[in-house]
Amino acid sequence: MTTTDDLPDIFKNTATDISLSELEQKALDVIADMSRKYIEWAGNDVAKLKKIFEQIQQLTGSEQDTLIRGDFYRTAHDIKGQGATFDYPLMSDLGAHLCTLIKTTDTFDETHLTVMVQDIEDMSLVLEKRLQGDGGQIGADILKRLKNGQ
Repeated sequence: MTTTDDLPDIFKNTATDISLSELEQKALDVIADMSRKYIEWAGNDVAKLKKIFEQIQQLTGSEQDTLIRGDFYRTAHDIKGQGATFDYPLMSDLGAHLCTLIKTTDTFDETHLTVMVQDIEDMSLVLEKRLQGDGGQIGADILKRLKNGQ
């Protein structure tokens, strides 16, 4: 049996020795719990994107630009960073797509706003269908759209 003496200090439990498999199981349980919560967290972020986008549609010029490059970008960036961690790489891909669109666009027009809406809708679909991993055919369709710059 592996004891905590065999583990780096950060994993040692001074009260009791536990087997490595028990420690691994506890870690897997924590990850599973966080994965279940990810749907809620990501759903909240997507709802936030939708709300910000509603505000974006009411603005023009520099006010619209500031909101897109500020709150909207930060929320998309959060989605980009979290998705792959919880086996939702499509969420990361969609977040990255939004971030790249924002970083590479000088002036936002209706075409850009349409792409933003589509990315948000796809994020909602990924979460609704719980499309982990590659997301099957729906995931392939989303990635094809992103690759084609739409």
